[in-house]
Amino acid sequence: MEEGFGARLDKEGRSRWKARSHESWTNRRAHVQRSFVVEMEEGYERPKDEDILEQEENIRSEVAASSCLVGDQEPLNVLLEEYSNPVLQKKIVELSQNYRCIRRIRGDGNCFYRACLCGLLERKKTLDGDRKVENCLAILAEWKNKLVESGFQLLVFEDAMDMLVEQLEQSKGGDLEATLSILRDSIISNFLIMLLRMITAAHLKQRSEHFEPFVLNYGGDCESMQDFCEKYVLPMGVESDHMHAVAFAEAMRLHIRIEYLDRSEASAQHDFKLEGNDSSSPDIMLLYRPGHYDVIYRKA
Repeated sequence: MEEGFGARLDKEGRSRWKARSHESWTNRRAHVQRSFVVEMEEGYERPKDEDILEQEENIRSEVAASSCLVGDQEPLNVLLEEYSNPVLQKKIVELSQNYRCIRRIRGDGNCFYRACLCGLLERKKTLDGDRKVENCLAILAEWKNKLVESGFQLLVFEDAMDMLVEQLEQSKGGDLEATLSILRDSIISNFLIMLLRMITAAHLKQRSEHFEPFVLNYGGDCESMQDFCEKYVLPMGVESDHMHAVAFAEAMRLHIRIEYLDRSEASAQHDFKLEGNDSSSPDIMLLYRPGHYDVIYRKA
Protein backbone atom coordinates (compact mmCIF):
# COMPACT_ATOMS: atom_id res chain seq x y z
CA MET A 1 0.00 0.00 0.00
CA GLU A 2 1.38 3.44 -0.86
CA GLU A 3 2.80 5.53 1.97
CA GLY A 4 0.40 8.39 1.20
CA PHE A 5 -2.70 6.24 1.69
CA GLY A 6 -2.68 6.12 5.50
CA ALA A 7 -1.62 9.72 5.81
CA ARG A 8 -4.45 10.85 3.59
CA LEU A 9 -6.90 8.82 5.61
CA ASP A 10 -5.74 10.57 8.78
CA LYS A 11 -6.25 13.92 7.12
CA GLU A 12 -9.71 12.89 6.01
CA GLY A 13 -10.45 12.20 9.67
CA ARG A 14 -11.32 8.82 11.10
CA SER A 15 -13.94 10.43 13.29
CA ARG A 16 -16.38 10.50 10.37
CA TRP A 17 -16.30 6.74 10.36
CA LYS A 18 -17.23 6.00 13.95
CA ALA A 19 -19.68 3.11 13.83
CA ARG A 20 -23.23 3.28 15.15
CA SER A 21 -25.28 0.12 15.74
CA HIS A 22 -28.91 1.10 15.13
CA GLU A 23 -30.73 -1.40 17.30
CA SER A 24 -28.21 -1.52 20.15
CA TRP A 25 -27.84 2.24 20.07
CA THR A 26 -31.61 2.74 20.34
CA ASN A 27 -31.88 0.37 23.29
CA ARG A 28 -28.94 1.89 25.16
CA ARG A 29 -30.15 5.44 24.51
CA ALA A 30 -33.55 4.56 25.95
CA HIS A 31 -31.79 3.14 29.02
CA VAL A 32 -29.85 6.37 29.49
CA GLN A 33 -33.02 8.44 29.20
CA ARG A 34 -34.80 6.25 31.78
CA SER A 35 -31.83 6.63 34.15
CA PHE A 36 -32.03 10.37 33.85
CA VAL A 37 -35.76 10.32 34.62
CA VAL A 38 -35.17 8.23 37.76
CA GLU A 39 -32.44 10.60 38.91
CA MET A 40 -34.70 13.59 38.41
CA GLU A 41 -37.51 11.94 40.37
CA GLU A 42 -35.07 11.30 43.22
CA GLY A 43 -34.20 14.98 43.39
CA TYR A 44 -31.18 15.19 41.13
CA GLU A 45 -30.81 18.09 38.74
CA ARG A 46 -31.28 17.35 35.07
CA PRO A 47 -27.91 16.74 33.39
CA LYS A 48 -26.66 19.35 30.98
CA ASP A 49 -27.27 18.71 27.27
CA GLU A 50 -23.51 18.48 26.74
CA ASP A 51 -23.30 15.70 29.35
CA ILE A 52 -26.11 13.78 27.68
CA LEU A 53 -24.47 14.09 24.26
CA GLU A 54 -21.13 12.99 25.67
CA GLN A 55 -22.68 9.91 27.27
CA GLU A 56 -24.54 9.07 24.07
CA GLU A 57 -21.29 9.34 22.11
CA ASN A 58 -19.62 7.00 24.60
CA ILE A 59 -22.43 4.49 24.01
CA ARG A 60 -21.94 4.71 20.25
CA SER A 61 -18.23 4.01 20.63
CA GLU A 62 -18.89 1.12 23.01
CA VAL A 63 -21.39 -0.50 20.63
CA ALA A 64 -19.04 -0.03 17.68
CA ALA A 65 -16.18 -1.69 19.52
CA SER A 66 -18.29 -4.70 20.46
CA SER A 67 -19.74 -5.56 17.02
CA CYS A 68 -18.02 -7.03 13.99
CA LEU A 69 -18.00 -5.06 10.73
CA VAL A 70 -18.71 -8.21 8.71
CA GLY A 71 -19.76 -11.39 10.48
CA ASP A 72 -19.44 -15.04 9.55
CA GLN A 73 -22.17 -16.84 7.63
CA GLU A 74 -24.95 -18.17 9.88
CA PRO A 75 -27.98 -20.34 9.08
CA LEU A 76 -30.89 -18.08 8.22
CA ASN A 77 -33.16 -19.80 10.72
CA VAL A 78 -31.13 -18.28 13.60
CA LEU A 79 -33.41 -15.29 13.07
CA LEU A 80 -36.30 -17.37 14.43
CA GLU A 81 -34.66 -17.14 17.86
CA GLU A 82 -34.62 -13.34 17.67
CA TYR A 83 -38.28 -12.70 16.90
CA SER A 84 -41.44 -13.86 18.61
CA ASN A 85 -43.80 -11.92 16.34
CA PRO A 86 -45.81 -14.48 14.29
CA VAL A 87 -45.68 -12.35 11.12
CA LEU A 88 -41.89 -12.15 11.28
CA GLN A 89 -41.59 -15.84 12.14
CA LYS A 90 -43.70 -16.74 9.10
CA LYS A 91 -41.59 -14.55 6.81
CA ILE A 92 -38.36 -16.07 8.10
CA VAL A 93 -39.68 -19.57 7.39
CA GLU A 94 -40.65 -18.47 3.88
CA LEU A 95 -37.25 -16.93 3.27
CA SER A 96 -35.57 -20.12 4.50
CA GLN A 97 -37.12 -21.99 1.59
CA ASN A 98 -34.95 -20.04 -0.86
CA TYR A 99 -32.05 -18.77 1.24
CA ARG A 100 -29.61 -20.83 3.29
CA CYS A 101 -27.69 -18.30 5.39
CA ILE A 102 -27.09 -14.71 6.43
CA ARG A 103 -23.94 -12.66 6.94
CA ARG A 104 -24.50 -9.90 9.46
CA ILE A 105 -23.18 -6.41 8.75
CA ARG A 106 -22.50 -3.84 11.46
CA GLY A 107 -25.41 -1.43 11.83
CA ASP A 108 -23.40 1.78 11.65
CA GLY A 109 -25.29 3.70 8.98
CA ASN A 110 -22.97 2.31 6.29
CA CYS A 111 -24.50 -1.18 6.22
CA PHE A 112 -26.05 -0.86 2.72
CA TYR A 113 -22.74 0.01 1.08
CA ARG A 114 -20.75 -2.42 3.24
CA ALA A 115 -23.16 -5.24 2.35
CA CYS A 116 -22.90 -4.32 -1.36
CA LEU A 117 -19.11 -4.21 -1.08
CA CYS A 118 -19.24 -7.68 0.44
CA GLY A 119 -21.43 -8.85 -2.46
CA LEU A 120 -19.03 -7.36 -5.01
CA LEU A 121 -15.91 -8.95 -3.56
CA GLU A 122 -17.25 -12.28 -2.34
CA ARG A 123 -17.24 -14.06 -5.67
CA LYS A 124 -17.21 -17.75 -6.38
CA LYS A 125 -14.39 -18.94 -8.63
CA THR A 126 -16.53 -19.56 -11.72
CA LEU A 127 -16.55 -18.32 -15.32
CA ASP A 128 -19.72 -16.38 -14.58
CA GLY A 129 -18.13 -14.85 -11.51
CA ASP A 130 -15.05 -13.80 -13.51
CA ARG A 131 -17.26 -12.26 -16.20
CA LYS A 132 -19.10 -10.18 -13.61
CA VAL A 133 -15.80 -9.02 -12.15
CA GLU A 134 -14.60 -7.92 -15.59
CA ASN A 135 -17.85 -6.03 -16.14
CA CYS A 136 -17.46 -4.31 -12.78
CA LEU A 137 -13.85 -3.35 -13.56
CA ALA A 138 -14.91 -1.81 -16.87
CA ILE A 139 -17.65 0.20 -15.14
CA LEU A 140 -15.22 1.46 -12.49
CA ALA A 141 -12.84 2.61 -15.24
CA GLU A 142 -15.68 4.73 -16.65
CA TRP A 143 -16.44 6.17 -13.23
CA LYS A 144 -12.91 7.46 -12.79
CA ASN A 145 -13.61 10.13 -15.41
CA LYS A 146 -17.25 10.60 -14.45
CA LEU A 147 -16.35 11.42 -10.85
CA VAL A 148 -13.94 14.12 -11.99
CA GLU A 149 -16.63 15.50 -14.30
CA SER A 150 -19.00 15.57 -11.31
CA GLY A 151 -16.63 17.78 -9.34
CA PHE A 152 -14.72 15.24 -7.22
CA GLN A 153 -10.95 15.67 -7.09
CA LEU A 154 -8.95 12.73 -8.39
CA LEU A 155 -6.59 12.98 -5.42
CA VAL A 156 -9.51 12.31 -3.06
CA PHE A 157 -10.72 9.04 -4.57
CA GLU A 158 -7.88 7.66 -6.74
CA ASP A 159 -6.35 5.48 -4.01
CA ALA A 160 -9.76 4.04 -3.13
CA MET A 161 -10.48 3.35 -6.80
CA ASP A 162 -7.14 1.59 -7.28
CA MET A 163 -7.69 -0.44 -4.13
CA LEU A 164 -11.17 -1.57 -5.20
CA VAL A 165 -9.84 -2.57 -8.62
CA GLU A 166 -7.05 -4.56 -6.91
CA GLN A 167 -9.52 -6.31 -4.60
CA LEU A 168 -11.83 -7.20 -7.49
CA GLU A 169 -8.89 -8.67 -9.41
CA GLN A 170 -7.90 -10.72 -6.37
CA SER A 171 -11.47 -11.90 -5.86
CA LYS A 172 -11.14 -14.00 -9.02
CA GLY A 173 -8.98 -16.37 -7.00
CA GLY A 174 -11.86 -17.11 -4.65
CA ASP A 175 -9.80 -16.50 -1.50
CA LEU A 176 -12.63 -15.80 0.93
CA GLU A 177 -10.37 -15.32 3.96
CA ALA A 178 -8.37 -12.61 2.20
CA THR A 179 -11.61 -10.91 1.15
CA LEU A 180 -13.04 -11.00 4.67
CA SER A 181 -9.78 -9.61 6.05
CA ILE A 182 -10.20 -6.54 3.84
CA LEU A 183 -13.89 -6.17 4.64
CA ARG A 184 -13.19 -6.37 8.38
CA ASP A 185 -10.48 -3.72 8.28
CA SER A 186 -12.37 -0.59 9.29
CA ILE A 187 -9.94 1.84 7.66
CA ILE A 188 -9.75 0.08 4.30
CA SER A 189 -13.42 -0.91 4.02
CA ASN A 190 -14.62 2.56 5.05
CA PHE A 191 -12.27 4.07 2.48
CA LEU A 192 -13.92 1.91 -0.19
CA ILE A 193 -17.39 2.80 1.09
CA MET A 194 -16.48 6.47 0.72
CA LEU A 195 -15.86 5.74 -2.98
CA LEU A 196 -19.21 3.94 -3.39
CA ARG A 197 -20.96 6.91 -1.79
CA MET A 198 -19.24 9.26 -4.25
CA ILE A 199 -20.35 7.13 -7.19
CA THR A 200 -23.93 7.12 -5.90
CA ALA A 201 -23.90 10.91 -5.42
CA ALA A 202 -22.42 11.51 -8.88
CA HIS A 203 -25.07 9.31 -10.49
CA LEU A 204 -27.87 11.12 -8.64
CA LYS A 205 -26.54 14.46 -9.84
CA GLN A 206 -26.11 13.20 -13.40
CA ARG A 207 -29.74 12.01 -13.38
CA SER A 208 -31.07 14.84 -11.24
CA GLU A 209 -34.01 15.43 -13.57
CA HIS A 210 -35.25 11.93 -12.77
CA PHE A 211 -34.49 11.88 -9.03
CA GLU A 212 -35.04 15.50 -8.01
CA PRO A 213 -38.84 15.26 -7.53
CA PHE A 214 -38.23 12.64 -4.83
CA VAL A 215 -35.38 14.63 -3.30
CA LEU A 216 -37.44 17.78 -2.78
CA ASN A 217 -39.80 15.82 -0.52
CA TYR A 218 -37.00 14.03 1.33
CA GLY A 219 -37.23 15.19 4.92
CA GLY A 220 -38.32 18.62 3.77
CA ASP A 221 -34.82 20.08 4.21
CA CYS A 222 -33.30 19.66 0.75
CA GLU A 223 -33.54 22.43 -1.81
CA SER A 224 -31.50 20.74 -4.54
CA MET A 225 -29.82 17.49 -5.53
CA GLN A 226 -26.49 18.93 -4.41
CA ASP A 227 -28.02 19.64 -1.01
CA PHE A 228 -29.41 16.10 -0.78
CA CYS A 229 -26.08 14.49 -1.65
CA GLU A 230 -24.18 16.60 0.87
CA LYS A 231 -26.64 15.72 3.66
CA TYR A 232 -27.80 12.16 2.92
CA VAL A 233 -25.39 10.45 0.51
CA LEU A 234 -21.78 11.52 0.98
CA PRO A 235 -21.45 11.63 4.80
CA MET A 236 -20.28 8.40 6.37
CA GLY A 237 -22.72 6.89 8.86
CA VAL A 238 -25.85 8.24 7.15
CA GLU A 239 -28.34 5.45 6.43
CA SER A 240 -29.43 4.54 2.91
CA ASP A 241 -32.92 3.81 1.65
CA HIS A 242 -34.80 3.02 -1.57
CA MET A 243 -33.43 5.93 -3.61
CA HIS A 244 -29.83 5.19 -2.68
CA ALA A 245 -30.31 1.56 -3.74
CA VAL A 246 -31.82 2.57 -7.08
CA ALA A 247 -29.01 5.04 -7.80
CA PHE A 248 -26.20 2.68 -6.78
CA ALA A 249 -27.60 -0.25 -8.78
CA GLU A 250 -27.96 1.94 -11.86
CA ALA A 251 -24.54 3.53 -11.45
CA MET A 252 -22.73 0.19 -11.18
CA ARG A 253 -25.14 -1.63 -13.54
CA LEU A 254 -25.79 -4.23 -10.89
CA HIS A 255 -28.80 -6.39 -10.22
CA ILE A 256 -29.44 -6.03 -6.48
CA ARG A 257 -32.23 -8.06 -4.90
CA ILE A 258 -33.52 -6.98 -1.49
CA GLU A 259 -35.78 -9.15 0.64
CA TYR A 260 -37.80 -7.22 3.22
CA LEU A 261 -38.33 -8.58 6.72
CA ASP A 262 -40.83 -6.38 8.53
CA ARG A 263 -44.21 -6.58 10.25
CA SER A 264 -46.30 -5.97 7.13
CA GLU A 265 -48.49 -8.94 6.24
CA ALA A 266 -47.34 -9.24 2.63
CA SER A 267 -43.98 -10.73 1.70
CA ALA A 268 -41.85 -8.25 -0.21
CA GLN A 269 -38.96 -8.58 -2.59
CA HIS A 270 -37.57 -5.83 -4.76
CA ASP A 271 -35.10 -5.99 -7.63
CA PHE A 272 -32.98 -2.93 -8.34
CA LYS A 273 -31.42 -2.86 -11.78
CA LEU A 274 -31.17 -0.78 -14.93
CA GLU A 275 -34.25 -0.66 -17.12
CA GLY A 276 -33.82 -3.26 -19.83
CA ASN A 277 -31.65 -5.54 -17.69
CA ASP A 278 -33.43 -8.90 -18.03
CA SER A 279 -31.04 -10.76 -15.73
CA SER A 280 -32.86 -13.17 -13.42
CA SER A 281 -29.75 -13.89 -11.34
CA PRO A 282 -28.92 -11.08 -8.88
CA ASP A 283 -25.34 -9.93 -8.42
CA ILE A 284 -26.00 -9.01 -4.78
CA MET A 285 -28.71 -10.25 -2.39
CA LEU A 286 -29.57 -8.34 0.77
CA LEU A 287 -31.97 -8.75 3.66
CA TYR A 288 -33.55 -5.51 4.84
CA ARG A 289 -34.89 -5.09 8.34
CA PRO A 290 -36.10 -1.59 9.19
CA GLY A 291 -33.02 0.62 9.20
CA HIS A 292 -30.55 -2.18 8.45
CA TYR A 293 -29.12 -4.39 5.65
CA ASP A 294 -27.38 -7.78 5.86
CA VAL A 295 -26.14 -10.13 3.12
CA ILE A 296 -28.10 -13.32 2.40
CA TYR A 297 -27.21 -16.32 0.25
CA ARG A 298 -29.48 -18.43 -1.93
CA LYS A 299 -29.63 -22.19 -1.71
CA ALA A 300 -27.69 -24.00 -4.43
